[in-house]
Amino acid sequence: MGRFKVRFKVCSIRDPNKCKEVEGWVDTGATLSVIPKEILEELGIEPKREQDFGLAACGLRIRRKVGSANIRIRVNGKEEEVTTEVVFGEKGDIVLLGVDVFEHLGLKIDPKTGKIIQELAYL
Repeated sequence: MGRFKVRFKVCSIRDPNKCKEVEGWVDTGATLSVIPKEILEELGIEPKREQDFGLAACGLRIRRKVGSANIRIRVNGKEEEVTTEVVFGEKGDIVLLGVDVFEHLGLKIDPKTGKIIQELAYL
């Protein structure tokens, strides 16, 4: 499946009207979404903890702050929203939309078209 970008909104949990639209890579290999820390700080999103992450592409280990945000993504003309943990991206980090967003919303990536599609969520 090739890589592709999508536009989505990152929103404050405390003030759901406070949002910022961003473009990022869909990465089903990444658990959490990575958002530039400047955007998260602008939205008033605060880190809750720090966590170590492995970078599969190069084998490095990095430490990043993690907080919670609402992610809104448009699928088939309908805006879907989920509250999820997000990583505070540092300079040089790419913006990623992680697999947790897709799993929580019952979405999947069609490997033939690279499009986001609605799927039955499992309990």
